[in-house]
Amino acid sequence: MSDELHDFSATGSWIVPQPSRLLVDLEHAQGKEQALVRMVRRLGLSVVVDDASRIRAGTWVDKATVRTEWGQITLQFMQVQTRKPDPLGTVLELRTDDPRSVAALWSYLYHRRQLSSGEPWVGEKRDYEELRVPRRAKHAKETWEDRAAWLREVFGQDFPALIGARLNPQDVEGNIENYIGAIEIPVGLAGPMMFHGRYARGMILAPMATSEGALVASTNRGARAVTAAGGVTTHIIHQRMIRAPVFVTDRLESALRLQAWIMDHEPEIRSQVNQVGHHTRLVQLDPVLIGRNLHLRFLFETGDAAGQNSSTLATWRACQWIRAQTAYLPDLPIEHFFVEANTSGDKKATSLNYVMGRGFRVTAEALLPPIALSRLRVDADTLLRLRDSAITGSAYAGMMGMNANFANVVAAMFAATGQDIASVHESSVGQFHLERHKDGVRAYLMLPNLVVGSVGGGTRLPGQRECLQIVGAYGRAKAARLAEIIAGYCLALDLSTLSAIAAGHFATAHESLGRSHRQSERLEPSLLSDLCSRAVRKWLRLEPMDELKIHAVVPVQGGTEDSFMGSLDAVGKQRHAVVEASWTMDNTAGSSRFLVKSKPTDHEVVRMMRAVAMLCGEPLASLYEVYQYRLGLRNCHVRELEMAQINDPRFTSITPEFLTVWRDDTHATYLIVMEYLENVTHLNSVKQPQIWKQEHIVAVLHDIARFHSMYLGREADLERVEWLEIPSAPAKQEMGPLWEAILQYNAKQFPALFTPPRLAYLSRAIQRIGPLWREIEAAPRTLIHNDFNLRNICLRRTGSGFRLCAYDWELATMHLPQRDICEFLSFVLPPGTSREGWLEYVETYRRALEKHAQRSLDAATFVRGFDLASFDYAIDRLGMLTIAQGVNVYEYLPRVLHSHFEYLDGCSL
Repeated sequence: MSDELHDFSATGSWIVPQPSRLLVDLEHAQGKEQALVRMVRRLGLSVVVDDASRIRAGTWVDKATVRTEWGQITLQFMQVQTRKPDPLGTVLELRTDDPRSVAALWSYLYHRRQLSSGEPWVGEKRDYEELRVPRRAKHAKETWEDRAAWLREVFGQDFPALIGARLNPQDVEGNIENYIGAIEIPVGLAGPMMFHGRYARGMILAPMATSEGALVASTNRGARAVTAAGGVTTHIIHQRMIRAPVFVTDRLESALRLQAWIMDHEPEIRSQVNQVGHHTRLVQLDPVLIGRNLHLRFLFETGDAAGQNSSTLATWRACQWIRAQTAYLPDLPIEHFFVEANTSGDKKATSLNYVMGRGFRVTAEALLPPIALSRLRVDADTLLRLRDSAITGSAYAGMMGMNANFANVVAAMFAATGQDIASVHESSVGQFHLERHKDGVRAYLMLPNLVVGSVGGGTRLPGQRECLQIVGAYGRAKAARLAEIIAGYCLALDLSTLSAIAAGHFATAHESLGRSHRQSERLEPSLLSDLCSRAVRKWLRLEPMDELKIHAVVPVQGGTEDSFMGSLDAVGKQRHAVVEASWTMDNTAGSSRFLVKSKPTDHEVVRMMRAVAMLCGEPLASLYEVYQYRLGLRNCHVRELEMAQINDPRFTSITPEFLTVWRDDTHATYLIVMEYLENVTHLNSVKQPQIWKQEHIVAVLHDIARFHSMYLGREADLERVEWLEIPSAPAKQEMGPLWEAILQYNAKQFPALFTPPRLAYLSRAIQRIGPLWREIEAAPRTLIHNDFNLRNICLRRTGSGFRLCAYDWELATMHLPQRDICEFLSFVLPPGTSREGWLEYVETYRRALEKHAQRSLDAATFVRGFDLASFDYAIDRLGMLTIAQGVNVYEYLPRVLHSHFEYLDGCSL
């Protein structure tokens, strides 16, 4: 193996060998500097910088230029993940999700690998005796323990998850040999779905054992649509279990005579079968003559058992009787006999069984009107066009039947309910069809070979038995019910899958649901106690010498986070908690409540928004990938932490009291401990806009104007703040295709709100977004909240009225001050408010801003700025919120869109 190949790590990263020097120029908000590349990874670089470097963990490197022997490689949007000391300086771990940069890194690593050559790795060799499993076919507990000890010794490691299984060795006898333990497969519930079958009726859940992300969610989506359409109709056609022995005679004539003899003695053969068990009934004998080989297909009904074992025993007994009786007939010489020769199709997908059936033959049907299809985000025409293409594709591939992915439901439900996993291959063969029905579609399927049972085999295992109990299919007279349920859910999943393909969000749903993006959110008790100690000290205004002891910190029910960022958290992770700290100080006991907020990293937020965009299909999903780090989300995890450090009363007077913050870039932990809001009004009032009266609106406008006056016209100062991401005219113009894709998608989803005239003027605004933003940049800008609406504000009562309290500052940026105002008014002003009514409040705000900023602001110019901000708000924030309806349903959003669009109807570009 070459020395250069050793420079590659197990993950494919290239470790720059010594004494080679690979240099990179880093450009960031604080300037430029040069670094030494230590490792090139698929998603970033490990570099060494001087100890005096101003780059710290969390910093964004806007551009990194790597000087390679083949030329320069330009990487963008790299973030410092960690910063660690090193004998040569300081090591920075840089990561990027920018698709162009990732592609450039892969290309470089590929060229590096091409320079390497080597020999295949050969694993450690072991002989048979060393790996021979001790005491085969024994299930006593002592034997199992001996076998577990042997496994640890042979491989030199423990297997706690495998050997520590809950199953008792004696309980699995008959299901497994050489038992050592059990593996766990996650089980999820799909449904419920409405059934109208002979055996399956009513609302039924489906337990599915799978490790494939998105499977249960997709099945559930189809089940909801089918249930909304009235449910699925299912019907069992028949049940068959087949075993097919072969008799080999001396010549064709002998085989013909043997066939005639067998058919003449069919009653006696049935009698032999009946002696095996009353649940195994011979339905038909089907002789298949191929030369001197007589294949005899035994077709059984096996009741509630799948029947592979009982049919084998019955066939064996009948054939032994046949051989004994024909032994007295010298003209019927049987040279050889085999109990199976593949014409049964056992555990194989065969054309014969596709036509004749093996196991349950079951069919299902559902009628889906347009309203039900809308739940699948597809229309009948698009779905039927995909059907036509799928038919031709299936024919070319030589597919047996046609379906999207019956195997997913069959395998998941087989594993959950203790069916024979090896039968998934034949059981998932089937036909799925779509045809037009009025304005919607008719969906129907047929599964000819569904091999299932409700007794025997794996159904005896405890977990599988409980899953069968969930669907009401455990025990006698329940196998047909299970077959109908599996068929119904196969129909639901195929509908969902084909709809996702047709709408263009099949792959993207797997990206958002089928990949793990976990980040540890566990908070060490000692850290929480320390944070609460700091919070109590500030809350009680204690001096450093005052002794304080925290006795306990316990969670308290309550508190919400309903910001735009919280809305994007479709994964449902808890990002905040209300805690109560019990303390003593100078023999005085007390307790204090605080809100502890854990901020998701900007990478997490980008992924959350990516999940939303991907569910919208193309071209939106691809365009989001291109511009995902230009949407104002960079550094969102530290913005509120940095804002919490501002001590200007123009800011602190309108926020909850920020008591302490915690920033740990190494472990990606970003925490704020703040005042728990009590004795406030209008909290979480987004669903009650009617409670906002004129006096409340005016109080908010005056207070936010005071805050806006802090940095009004100080653009140069704000541009030097590294944790702010500031939009610009070139960036907005470059992202025009994304804004247009968002607009067209939303117009299709909500045609009543995005009327043709509105669609036209919003599209024109996107086409002119560059010039419009140059107007914005020419006007006085300031630091704004940028998510300023009823989800993020409330009011405190004062002696003279009300005072604003605004929270969730993670999207703060530099923009026109009017941008906060148009968002706020769109939430509080009802649809039907005249343009004059809007502008009265704008004028109130302008006068307040003039007063606090002590500068003159021309009224007409200010209204023009308000209109520009309103168009930008509609294109960007409202557009993003509207596509997020695919993840969370925002009941307030149609009202907000209606109100804001009515104002825009009177604006001029």
